[in-house]
Amino acid sequence: MNANTTTIYLALGSNVGDLYLNLQTSIIKLQKIANLDDISKFYLTKPWGMTEQDDFLNAAVKMHTFLDPQKLLKGIKKIEREMGRVHIERWGPRIIDIDIIMYGNLIWESPNLTIPHKYMHQREFVLKPLMDIASDVLHPIYNLSIADLYKNLKVKEL
Repeated sequence: MNANTTTIYLALGSNVGDLYLNLQTSIIKLQKIANLDDISKFYLTKPWGMTEQDDFLNAAVKMHTFLDPQKLLKGIKKIEREMGRVHIERWGPRIIDIDIIMYGNLIWESPNLTIPHKYMHQREFVLKPLMDIASDVLHPIYNLSIADLYKNLKVKEL
């Protein structure tokens, strides 16, 4: 890994069409804008936010990139459009959803992007795949590992 790159973690999800193919295709396309380091297992999960829809197939990837957060987001949105994503309703069904979960240790807030992802600690479909590839990585705001965030989420569900 080059010293000028930043390690990033992305969450992927799909619940329209061929879910496995959608995730695989998005990972191939992501490799045009960042270098792939690791991929989690794929998990079938219940929808979050808007629950009256089909289950999602979710995964997480660890990558490194030269792109700054805004250019990375622009590249991700282009991939989503190329794959046929249409934003109809918040948290609704989608062919592909790619979220920037963490970008190094950066804490960033802009009108169109918050890093780390502001809901990551509340979402099992983000934390469980991250456990496969980043269990010891610290959340830059909470200063807790992904494993600890996941454990805290599971305790709250009891």
